[in-house]
Amino acid sequence: MLMPGRTKAEEARRRAQDEFAKVKKREAKVLSDREKARNARLEKTARLRDLRLEKEAADREAAERLAADKAERDAARKEKGQSGRRKSAGTPAPDPAAD
Repeated sequence: MLMPGRTKAEEARRRAQDEFAKVKKREAKVLSDREKARNARLEKTARLRDLRLEKEAADREAAERLAADKAERDAARKEKGQSGRRKSAGTPAPDPAAD
């Protein structure tokens, strides 16, 4: 519908500009939605990375504790084993049944 005081060219230009503004608005919303999704994905990735690093640190500490405990047990066994053994005089005692 032709507005009073406007030519067909002016009216066509106005409609084209209105359509262009609608398209720009839709594109801006799509880009905004994409940016929000990207940010959410980055936040999730960062959170999961932090959890993984935290777990790896806890696993490393647990492995170090286990290794230290094992070393202590081995040292205690070694020490106990050496002090509990009899020392030989160097030559075996003669066997009385061998005569």
